[in-house]
Amino acid sequence: MDIANTLREQVAGAPEQLEIALLLGGESSERVVSLASGIAAGAALSERGHRVTFFDPATLARADVQGSVDRTELAARLGLKSSSDALVSEDVSPAEARRRSRRMVPSLALLASDPVDVVFSLLHGGAGESGLVSGVLSMLGVPYVGSDALSSAAAMDKGIALSVIEEHGVPVAAHTYWRDVTQPLTAAEVDLLGGYPVVVKPFAEGSTVGITIVRESGDWARAAEVGGPYVHPTRGLLVEHYVPGKELTVGMLGHDPLPLVEIVPQEGFYDFARKYTKGSSQYIVPAPVDADLARRLQEHARVAFRELGCRDFGRVDFRVSDDGEVACLEVNTIPGMTATSLLPMAAKAIGIEFGELCELLCRMGWKRGKGVGLGTPETSRVR
Repeated sequence: MDIANTLREQVAGAPEQLEIALLLGGESSERVVSLASGIAAGAALSERGHRVTFFDPATLARADVQGSVDRTELAARLGLKSSSDALVSEDVSPAEARRRSRRMVPSLALLASDPVDVVFSLLHGGAGESGLVSGVLSMLGVPYVGSDALSSAAAMDKGIALSVIEEHGVPVAAHTYWRDVTQPLTAAEVDLLGGYPVVVKPFAEGSTVGITIVRESGDWARAAEVGGPYVHPTRGLLVEHYVPGKELTVGMLGHDPLPLVEIVPQEGFYDFARKYTKGSSQYIVPAPVDADLARRLQEHARVAFRELGCRDFGRVDFRVSDDGEVACLEVNTIPGMTATSLLPMAAKAIGIEFGELCELLCRMGWKRGKGVGLGTPETSRVR
């Protein structure tokens, strides 16, 4: 049986209409992306007949909807700023950033008294993806979609995640820790990574926040400046060998890998602007790669997702060079969830439209909350 019908059978028996708390916004550097994901997913669920409460635990903004949704009005109520072509990042004061962070846990505790069937968190990055939110929901006994606290934390920390998946045979790029960002890596250290260029990135940020490609020795100061706000207190920043070639991603749904998506920036590096500006990148699904490579990447994605203990949905990103070098970059436990995001694109390729995808995920979380199993990774199949 195909993946789509298997998932539909697994969630059979869930109520036709669910009371869903849709978490969005939050306190992280990916807040604006979270707002876009949450509004898109929540509106799709509402239009399928579910009662959806949009809730931003960082600002206490809330909207209760069912049925057709005016997305423009909803975006204004929830604080999403965007132009006609791109998402617009927020610039908040340090004091407001602290207030938002301190609100997160008390706000989440309110969900324990709400008549919620399931929580669907689309809080990208920060507390949402690091395990804090799922940990609080677990303690409250509130059913939720997605990976638990330990798996979320392990996947969010790129250093830990790379160590785990490499141990289980998933190829990763040569990498090291840049512990003292006041001093550039030495030529010998760079040579051990395979030479220039290298990629410098924070351990626990997404959406290419804080990332720099260092192409020569004079670029280290810029990398320290860009990554400076995200330096880990003992490990600094992560430095990886840059793998030229294709950028490919494998969505995970349940325990199964979806068709590959190729990401083709119109020019340059696939950074925040090229991710979230209309027309700046092209996406091809299924990716135009040979069947053997597609199967290998799907298997690597399945293993990475399983060994980190992830569940329900996610996305595993890869670089593949022209000569066949494969490197897994990261595992995202809360990937973008607008109708044109990469995971929904891949789901659509197997016959699952965006609204149904969101609904399937919520029913997975509801059934788990009722103690109903959804199969195991060992029974999944690479397609």
